[in-house]
This record gives sequence, C-alpha cells and structure tokens, in this order.
Amino acid sequence: MRDEKSPVVNTASPTKEVKILSSPAKDNGDTRPTKRLRTQAVEQINTQVTPSKQENLEVTKLLAAAPIVQSESVEVDMLQKKYIYKLINQTKDSSSRTNIDLIWKAYFNAPDSETMKRGKALVENKTVLIHVVEALEKDNLVMYSNEDGSVILV
Repeated sequence: MRDEKSPVVNTASPTKEVKILSSPAKDNGDTRPTKRLRTQAVEQINTQVTPSKQENLEVTKLLAAAPIVQSESVEVDMLQKKYIYKLINQTKDSSSRTNIDLIWKAYFNAPDSETMKRGKALVENKTVLIHVVEALEKDNLVMYSNEDGSVILV
C-alpha cells in the first residue's frame, strides 16, 4: 500500500514505486558532499526557532492597533496662546528652553488679572496647559517633548 504523506516517483516499471524520504538518514561517515550538505540543511531547518503563539498574538495586536485619539477636545483660543507664549518667553533659559512645570509655576504666581478671562481661568489645569503648548507647536512657535515636558522656543 502507498503512504499518502510521502511522495512517490514512478519508475519504468508500472508496478514498482519508489518512495523519497523527506529527510535522509544521518550518516556521519559519508564523504559525499551533497548528502552531507543536505543532511545539514535539514537539521538546520528542524532546529530553527519558530515564533510562539504569544509572539504571533502580540504582533497581530500591534498591527491591528489604532492610534490613540484623545476623546476630549480642548479648544484653544488666541488669548490662551498669547499668554502661554508670554510665559514661555519669561521662563526660558539662555538656550531658549523651559519646562512645563516652570510654565505652570509661573502661571500660578501671575496675578489674577492676567490669568482670568471674564471670571474664568485661562488655563484650568495642567492638561489644558499642555494642549495650549501643543497648539503653539502646531503653529510652529515652539517645540514640545511630551516625554520630559521640555519646551523649546523656535
């Protein structure tokens, strides 16, 4: 009977079948280079590391991921941009760098007449301050790094 998994080659005789093995038997004493190379290639293929199911799942999740979009949209008006730009100029060092924390501190030390607009604060919290700085970055007035909170005046 013929094995379905192994390929079969028909010879000149219609009744005789020859089976081809997928991996040759290991013969260390064989001096024929082709058989030795084929044996080494099969061993190398068998020893290659295949990614685990967990790694495949992680790659699939990464490829299917959508960019993070902030659900809350904070509208930034021109008055907020002007005032925060003024604070950035006041808190910058000699290399035109400052930090979000320094800007936030300068905002809290400023008089209420500058920080309030129609009885409402220009910047309610630090997140809104970051949104204003990001809006300034979109206008190409500053460069902002979210990693360390540094702001560079352009």
